[in-house]
Amino acid sequence: MNFQNQGNFTRGSQLFAHKLRMFGQGSTNVFIIGLGLSIFWIICRLYQKVFLSSLYYFAIERYVQLKLAIGEHFYDIDQIGIKFYSLRFKKWMHLNAQDFLHEFYTGQHGFKIQQLWEFLINSALLESLIVFTIGVIIQLFSLQLKVKND
Repeated sequence: MNFQNQGNFTRGSQLFAHKLRMFGQGSTNVFIIGLGLSIFWIICRLYQKVFLSSLYYFAIERYVQLKLAIGEHFYDIDQIGIKFYSLRFKKWMHLNAQDFLHEFYTGQHGFKIQQLWEFLINSALLESLIVFTIGVIIQLFSLQLKVKND
């Protein structure tokens, strides 16, 4: 192999490596666009399903569950209470932990959270997969148009 052939081989391998890098960057861009659209879609759907007040009471419910799980080893369950700010009454309230759980699960906030869990379990994955696929296809078409115009 003479010197000129080695130069052609090196140039060819550089072109191949460049094409691989460009393919990697394009794939990353397509994936990020699809993932971003999926996350945006899920956030919009969550906004339709649940209110911020329901999420607030759900966070308190998780805290109450934790407090009951730990506190039952040290106290009687009826002695465990919770102090929280009630959005309905606009004041700080003190309730028995079990009473709070009962009110949460029988009220509208518990119902909204239950609907949210059912949505996440049953259809959110499929919806986000469909939106991801549509986003990837749109991004691939836009990249093809950009390549043809250049």
